[in-house]
Amino acid sequence: MMLENKENVIVISGTPGVGKTVVAMELSRILKARYLNLTEYVITNKLYSHYDRITNSFVIDEAALRTSLQRLIGSSGDTFICLLYTSPSPRDL
Repeated sequence: MMLENKENVIVISGTPGVGKTVVAMELSRILKARYLNLTEYVITNKLYSHYDRITNSFVIDEAALRTSLQRLIGSSGDTFICLLYTSPSPRDL
């Protein structure tokens, strides 16, 4: 997913339990950046196409997320630290 003003965005992703949240929040504090948990953002703003019962997760509507983030990030001029939880897809198992 490509965003305009991407120099203002740092994305931290990874599997559960590796310290993403701690790192993202500390970077936000040090850089005086806005912290954005993308998983919460997607669910709160209903930026998903459906819930996948096999993976127990929401399937992100990437086009809707891109449009929403471009509006949010592009209009603010702020730096964002974005946290994204990832998990292996069933085909990776």
